[in-house]
Amino acid sequence: MLLNYDFAIEYINTKDFGQVDALSRLITSHSSTPEDYVIANVDVDVTAEFIENCRQLPVSTETIRTATKDVHAINKIIDYMKSRNWPKIDRNSSLWHYYNRRDTLTTVEDRLLTASRIVIPRSLQRRVLHTLHKAHPGQTRMKMLARSYVYWPTLDNDIEQLVRNCNKCASVAKDHVKAKLCSWPNQTLHGSAYTLTSQDP
Repeated sequence: MLLNYDFAIEYINTKDFGQVDALSRLITSHSSTPEDYVIANVDVDVTAEFIENCRQLPVSTETIRTATKDVHAINKIIDYMKSRNWPKIDRNSSLWHYYNRRDTLTTVEDRLLTASRIVIPRSLQRRVLHTLHKAHPGQTRMKMLARSYVYWPTLDNDIEQLVRNCNKCASVAKDHVKAKLCSWPNQTLHGSAYTLTSQDP
């Protein structure tokens, strides 16, 4: 990037240029933030985002907590997270989707989140889907909305099935009518449309 400019480098002693030296030394004298304080701030941010996401859903934070306690798989995941000891999980296991996202998982008061998305237990999934589908936004928009707030392993498939079975969505969906292929007329040469007439002298 600097190759685009014509410049000269000149050394200036700090005795002659004290203001810059003071600013560079100020950084080292500033104490760094303790790690516990940073972690506490991150926890506060995650909790605030969780509460904000819950406001967009038809279920309360307490309802999610109660439903989560009844799901053995989610409780196992929370235990693995707390112990920081994940066993090797097989790809065919019901826990695989969570294991695959283990770096993004967090908990807020015994409720599971992946990134900022709330993991919704099966007993609440239908209610959440119907709320997301209330305005019949279509499959793509509904997936986008859902991915902003919630997660469960079969989320995309459930949305596709719900939209496919919805009469209102089907009536306004774009018809996927294939255009009829038409062949070109018989091949012609560029000059074939003209006739040459000549007059003899």
